[in-house]
Amino acid sequence: MRVFVDDWVTGWNAHDLESVLSHFADDVVFTSPVAAELVGGGVVRGKAALREYWSEGLRQFPDLRFEVMGVYVGVHTVVINCRNQRGGLVNEVLTFEGSLVAHGHGTYLSSDATARTPPRSGATAAADRPPADAQRASSRSVPASRFARPGSTRSTSTSSASVITPKARLSSGTSSARTIAPVSVCVISGGRSSIPRP
Repeated sequence: MRVFVDDWVTGWNAHDLESVLSHFADDVVFTSPVAAELVGGGVVRGKAALREYWSEGLRQFPDLRFEVMGVYVGVHTVVINCRNQRGGLVNEVLTFEGSLVAHGHGTYLSSDATARTPPRSGATAAADRPPADAQRASSRSVPASRFARPGSTRSTSTSSASVITPKARLSSGTSSARTIAPVSVCVISGGRSSIPRP
């Protein structure tokens, strides 16, 4: 798997799309919030469409490059955690069928994804709006700006609701509530056959 990851990052940093695409199936399905902005759809189907999306990405980001920070291997799945040329963290989630990638997902920190995704229409935003109780709970969450990188001008409008534990009695008979920081959980499912080994 290390050989695959080395080929992947070398191909990207050389802007050699054919080298990167050689590891993907002809009927690959790839999702990305950046694709939604660049080519008008967040789901890219087929190698030809993936080539078009990535070519447009390189056209708009000619200095694009990645530094691999970590590699996570699952059942028929690899997650490549990397940092891009802007310092943003990206996870590439790739699921294999045989020796080729059949499904892929470009994922970003929520603030990055929010900044890259086009604004929704009023009707869509209203449909997605949480109930009043959830809105009140989210008002107690930690502002996303607290986690912004120093000097960043990227949007940090994303919020996440805190989890409040039941009140615990103290020895003095008073009570208090503890706030637990938000936690993100990612579940990845595998394909049908084995991951190629180096």
